Amino acid sequence: MDAGNARIKILDLQLNYQSEIDLSSLTVTHPSDYLNDIAVDDNGNIYITVAAYYRESDGKLYFIKNGSDEITAIMDKCTGVVTSYGGKAYFANSLEYVDNFGVSGNHYIYELENGKITSSYTLPYEYTPMGIYADNDGIYCSSASCREISRVDLNNMQVTRLYFEPIKLSESKSEYKEYGSLISDGEAIYLIESMSGAIYKLEKEK
Repeated sequence: MDAGNARIKILDLQLNYQSEIDLSSLTVTHPSDYLNDIAVDDNGNIYITVAAYYRESDGKLYFIKNGSDEITAIMDKCTGVVTSYGGKAYFANSLEYVDNFGVSGNHYIYELENGKITSSYTLPYEYTPMGIYADNDGIYCSSASCREISRVDLNNMQVTRLYFEPIKLSESKSEYKEYGSLISDGEAIYLIESMSGAIYKLEKEK
């Protein structure tokens, strides 16, 4: 995702430029809102999110069907992160706009297939997911408010806390941490802690 130039750049596995998809039709009206996250499912369909923290009209989840130039909004008044696994995509909303009065503390994981929402799962109150990753063991989320990494079981939707750092009321600015993006190499999960720029490595239980 090349947010500054409103495009998706497509590279080969040697990181050589191949082509690009123009996203200039996605109007982001507030200067602090921006194109944020991207996922591609097993069928080549693309999902795009917008980081819309200042203007609710910017907040959308977009879908581009493989082989098409048409960009469709799946969901309005939302911002969050997206990933894909097993032919499906999963979107977690970092915030949810409610009318014109601000945002709620309700956070969900939405399951999507071919651009359609097929089901949703409720995360703990005020969870504020900032990273998401899925594999055969479940859906992993990082929480900014709870400062934890959790796994959602795909079979029973049980949320299990895997790791967390308690938040102290007296934390100084230098002590504050903000959990961000998640990624995995199949053996371990990596978490970006955006305030310090550190990367955490969490090894899976054998």
